[in-house]
Amino acid sequence: MDISPDCDCLSRSDASVVADVGILGSDDIVAIDRASIDLINRQPSLPGTAISEGNLDDSDKFGALHGVDWTHQFKYAEEIGLGSADYELRDI
Repeated sequence: MDISPDCDCLSRSDASVVADVGILGSDDIVAIDRASIDLINRQPSLPGTAISEGNLDDSDKFGALHGVDWTHQFKYAEEIGLGSADYELRDI
């Protein structure tokens, strides 16, 4: 919900980047983060956001906003045994 371009721990916020994608639950922190990013990237960017206004790559929203390759974090998390980036979504 309210998927802002920056961490919601900051004292400021910007408009949501995409519409609400729902609520996810898992006991695997790596899988839940990967599923969240995948769901966000599948959504169209909302008009008037940093992505749509800046003509940024809509297919990798956080990469476009921050100019980073976030995928290495998942590889490292798997390497150190925090979980798996593989997941299965189930509607309940």
